[in-house]
Amino acid sequence: MACGKMMLSGVLRDSRGFTLIEVIIAAVILFAALVIGAVAHRASVRVIDKSAAVIAASDALPSIVENIKADLSNHENKGSGHYGPNITYEWSAVETKSSPDILSEFSETTGGMEYGRFDVAMKTVTVKLTRTSNGKEHVFPYEYQELACFQNTQAVQLNRPLPQMMNGASP
Repeated sequence: MACGKMMLSGVLRDSRGFTLIEVIIAAVILFAALVIGAVAHRASVRVIDKSAAVIAASDALPSIVENIKADLSNHENKGSGHYGPNITYEWSAVETKSSPDILSEFSETTGGMEYGRFDVAMKTVTVKLTRTSNGKEHVFPYEYQELACFQNTQAVQLNRPLPQMMNGASP
């Protein structure tokens, strides 16, 4: 080796630095790695945003269903509302089957039977839940069946007696 030069397969080479081709190849490899990393980061941020939206919607849904159930018991068939600062919802219900003039119902409040005249309707409820966060909207459609029971204020006279209560007295 003489004066910073070395012999490599019969060709004299300068050992002081890289050639232009080596620098360009290294830059292309580095740039490709940075692009792949940026794309992977962006995809993971999207997945995290979507997951947060799904979790927030899933947390809100039970309360929203209870609100809709209360609205259905007031003979409403559509509505909208808010759940927290980021979630809004719109809903509509369509009666799929009904049975008028039922004589008793189970009360979720008291845990017992209530006697009187009731109308019962199976309704298909469609809910569009929207979560807005960081300027992005995530929309979640839901559909479920709800059994709605209404006190019949215009009772039809039937040719059958009301059922007897536990103590033997009629309601």
